[in-house]
Amino acid sequence: MNADANRPQPRPRRFTRKYIWRLLRFFLLALVVVVLGVMVWMANAQVGIYLQPAPSTVTIPPDLPFTPEVITFTGGPDAQTQAPVTLAGWFVPPQNGATVLLLHGYGGNRTQMRRQAEWLYRAGYGLLLYDERASGESTGSVRSYGWQDVADVGGALAFLRGRADVDMTRIGLLGCSIGGMISIRAAAQYPEIRATIADGPAVVASGDLPPPASWAEWLSVIPNWIIDRMLEARLGQAEPPLVSEVISQIEPRPLLLI
Repeated sequence: MNADANRPQPRPRRFTRKYIWRLLRFFLLALVVVVLGVMVWMANAQVGIYLQPAPSTVTIPPDLPFTPEVITFTGGPDAQTQAPVTLAGWFVPPQNGATVLLLHGYGGNRTQMRRQAEWLYRAGYGLLLYDERASGESTGSVRSYGWQDVADVGGALAFLRGRADVDMTRIGLLGCSIGGMISIRAAAQYPEIRATIADGPAVVASGDLPPPASWAEWLSVIPNWIIDRMLEARLGQAEPPLVSEVISQIEPRPLLLI
């Protein structure tokens, strides 16, 4: 006689509604964990790109219509070392009494603003072009996505304040992309800046973005929030005031948005 025949046989599992619901909850939870993990991984990679230094060698083009003075000045503290960064740039004295600071886009250097500088020079304006922190020939352990660059504009103003050939009542600011975002926030903070042009200004953080208008934009809300928190952690500071929060502080000084 087969002894196994006398053993109780396992009862087949019934796929009840309760059992199916438990399986569904498990798979949904697993999916959420996987999606969040992917979002965090992608956000971390993006923040790494944002903060990675972008050094480059800057030479004076031989066909430049002006001969700049090669200068350096001290900016704000570095995000990691807390030592003041040293910004490298070019200075040209004004012919009409007014001087314009020019801020380039992310990952570039002062030569990105050459075309604008030539236009302004031909109109008689003085020029201060410099490489943003951890870019070009300026020092810095990390770039800051514009978060800490407003203090560097303050350093540029201090440099100009020490020049006998600069009228501090006639200072303008022109920035492109990230430089445009920095320009708006700097103009709101420093009353010495009498006029500002922001060409294609970037956002400070996700709070500057318009409300989501499609499902694809809704899907980007969480990753953008994660990027903001990672920038706070990596830069060791709270999220700075948004462009949308400070832009009204520039009034009544003129502001041109392109």
